[in-house]
Amino acid sequence: PTAGESRDEVLVSPIDEPRRDWSITLQTLGQTSVRFSYSYFQPPITWETKFYVWTDSTDPRSKPDAFQALLGGTPVLTRHEPRLDYEWYGPTIKALPLERWALEAQGTVDLAPGTYSVRTISDDAIRVWVDGKLAIDDWTPHESVVDHAVITGGHHALRVQYYQVDGWTELRVEIVRGVETSTGSPGPH
Repeated sequence: PTAGESRDEVLVSPIDEPRRDWSITLQTLGQTSVRFSYSYFQPPITWETKFYVWTDSTDPRSKPDAFQALLGGTPVLTRHEPRLDYEWYGPTIKALPLERWALEAQGTVDLAPGTYSVRTISDDAIRVWVDGKLAIDDWTPHESVVDHAVITGGHHALRVQYYQVDGWTELRVEIVRGVETSTGSPGPH
């Protein structure tokens, strides 16, 4: 139709390739042409995620050596996950308390040639290492903050440390294309 409203559906069934990388762009026809698109990019990473519960004697804010020793000990839970993406007021992981817990996660990623950013959103504190080098260091407790570090294509070893003090829990770690500079919200989880 040249006027009025038209409704339709588009079903996209991409082939499940290792990079999980696709986009679709559509354009309306008529007197005013409008382009709109959606893209999906989630390079596969299997995170080995270890969860810990800390106390006054292992508080990461005041006892950093004791906290690091805690992370070298036995976790309360270990999971293998395709994403680090947690958001809650009350834990959705039964083994975790409402407050004073931490995680350390490790994984590897293979990226096609190009420029990418490791982007995090965290509340309370986060550190990210890329190939053994500290790339994001936002280790003082804070409300939801977006951080990022530029990386290039290739094979990379990633390590994440995060701790939760109390209240709102938010942690997301993802790889995005290009050089990310926005400190605003990266959108819904």
